[in-house]
Amino acid sequence: MKKLNLKVQSAKCKAQGAKFQTPLHVGLNLFFNIFVLILFSVPSFSAPSLLQLGKAAPPFTLKTDDGKKITPGNFKNRSVVILSFWIPEHTQSMEEIEKLQKILGSKKIRGVEVLTITRGNGKKEKEAARSAFDKRKIKFPILCDEDVSVSKDYDVFTFPAFYIIDRSGNLATALITNTTNKIRNFTFTEILEKITSGKTVDVLEFHPKINEPTLRQMLGKQLPDFKLKDLAGNTQSPIYYRGFKKLIIVFWQPWCPHCQKELPRLQRFYEKYSEILNVEILAVCGANDKKSQEQMNEFIKKEKITFPVLNDEEKGSYQKYHAE
Repeated sequence: MKKLNLKVQSAKCKAQGAKFQTPLHVGLNLFFNIFVLILFSVPSFSAPSLLQLGKAAPPFTLKTDDGKKITPGNFKNRSVVILSFWIPEHTQSMEEIEKLQKILGSKKIRGVEVLTITRGNGKKEKEAARSAFDKRKIKFPILCDEDVSVSKDYDVFTFPAFYIIDRSGNLATALITNTTNKIRNFTFTEILEKITSGKTVDVLEFHPKINEPTLRQMLGKQLPDFKLKDLAGNTQSPIYYRGFKKLIIVFWQPWCPHCQKELPRLQRFYEKYSEILNVEILAVCGANDKKSQEQMNEFIKKEKITFPVLNDEEKGSYQKYHAE
């Protein structure tokens, strides 16, 4: 069988006001084209459109889950502030915040305050946030961004998301998504050490080096195939569409704000152009627990998504397309 060749295209993506360019769209070309959109897979940095490194961080005042008002300005000229945006049911959010607590538990770094920010809209969400922290014995304050206005001001489009504000109240980092791996030349801990010692970090350090394997390695290689059932019970596979339809594969998660924004846009595109362009869309979700599966079903129903939605609990297709 003739190999299906890959073409990587660079696409402009916009998520909650943050613009960046990254090769997230992949086309496979033989008798048909496949475009793969990895909606929730974003780099470990953001090039904010409204945020500027070295300039004053957007001010805000939020209440904690027990009603206390806190603002980053309270710590100006005294402490470096870490903002941590998170979701209680998101495992990676919890793991990264737990790692952060361990980092700050060492005697090596001093003079740091952490403000964790989640939506916390209503009693149920506040209790879920507190329960998640108590379960992992996390001691940081929980700030409730009920209308997500602060998240928007900080161009948060993925979770977890970390920013560091220096003692002068200026934004010292771009958005960082992990506290362990090297972003470029430095780890989160090394960057934090520089900032607490009064040093600045060059903006280039927040542009991660491309780690292999990447989608570019798939160029000229045979199409990775998978078989999954959609929510209607039909078996779906990219190979089924070869020779008679263009195909868009979308990897997404129900908790991802960017996905929640882009899937309805894809639905509008689908309604308008699916027949004209002879295109099908397969939306592959990675909901691997009951709660996220319920969120997936509710979202699909609410947004009236009509293209096939597949759930890959084991995320085998994610691994094949490097969409983890």
